[in-house]
Amino acid sequence: MRTKIVLLVVTGLGLAMGTALAASQSGPLPGKIHVVKSLKLAKMVAKSKAIDPDVFALPAAGTGEDPTLVGARVVFADLGLAGGSVAIDLDASGWSGLGNPPGSKGYKYKSKDDVLVVDPKQACTVVLIKEKVIKAVCKKGSVLLTTPYAGPAAVNLGIPAGSAAIEYCWEFGGETKKNTDKLLKRKDAPAPASCVPLS
Repeated sequence: MRTKIVLLVVTGLGLAMGTALAASQSGPLPGKIHVVKSLKLAKMVAKSKAIDPDVFALPAAGTGEDPTLVGARVVFADLGLAGGSVAIDLDASGWSGLGNPPGSKGYKYKSKDDVLVVDPKQACTVVLIKEKVIKAVCKKGSVLLTTPYAGPAAVNLGIPAGSAAIEYCWEFGGETKKNTDKLLKRKDAPAPASCVPLS
């Protein structure tokens, strides 16, 4: 069954722990909300609400973690295995650097610019990495997950695909609001101890 995921809002504050994160964060991050809904959409939004200078670490422009040069991969998975997993590659051609110089304000991916995407409406239509926001919206044919989940819902965004030089990850345990054959909704997940390897 194809699936809609509506995924997470993450803060730069340790919500469940009540403590602020370090000034520049990648790796494991806390999550505010994660939703998986069948057949329509995969959406992940991470927002840093920390007091400056707490921000998400940006990939370094012109290096092996620059998505405009090496691309990226986003992975959604049920760690309990029942819901399955999906890995979606985001080719370098779909990415652009934000700010002046490019990359100084982050990066944006659009499926319509990705030369490897056959149907942009059936892919990750947009992925955004900025100091205060990380966002991914993936639609229909790109998402092959089912609910209910049997375990935590994991999300990884790695650059480059396969052997990440920089990685952002979330793991929803947290508070389960709903977990049925149509919808998974979880809130307020603390940052995991480490990023679970997802292929």
